[in-house]
Amino acid sequence: MNDHVDTAALRIAYDVSGPPDGRPVVAVHGRGARVGYVVGALFPDRISALVAISAGDSTSRPDNAVPYSLPCGPPGHPGWGFADADFEQAAEAWDNPDWADITVHAYLHRWGEAPGDPAYQDIEDRLADPPPVRVPTLVLHGEQDGDNRAGTTEGQEGLFAGPYERVLLPGIGHFPPREAPRATADAIQHLMS
Repeated sequence: MNDHVDTAALRIAYDVSGPPDGRPVVAVHGRGARVGYVVGALFPDRISALVAISAGDSTSRPDNAVPYSLPCGPPGHPGWGFADADFEQAAEAWDNPDWADITVHAYLHRWGEAPGDPAYQDIEDRLADPPPVRVPTLVLHGEQDGDNRAGTTEGQEGLFAGPYERVLLPGIGHFPPREAPRATADAIQHLMS
């Protein structure tokens, strides 16, 4: 079993025909990056390139130990503050009776401790031995990321069959798009050029 297969990957893989003028460059963060790796490996005809932010490919396989404690909150995000209003807006998503069950199951499934949806077992089987990502990929990672340590994206060149580049952002934590929006946008533009 590999990274959690969620609905976003399946929508891209099965339902989205893509823009009429070509395939999109997909820029995704955290769990979304893991979805991007799935699409880039199993459905590369759906996207032209991948920007994966703050997560390495195959880092959440059940056979990979967690090499650190999992901090929550500001330690993973040095130099990035957020207003109470931003927190309150995000917290609205948690005001859902299914939120805790879905979230806990997602993490348990990601680490091989809970079964996935049998309807997607064929995809899980194809991910069991990680297939290479077959689209140009840029990995952006904050050097001070306390949620997914920067070392988790190091030395992964062998997981990519297409062009691959890893960029570490000094002094940045887990949310490069918020903590360093200009550097993130510049890196995406560079990939697209």
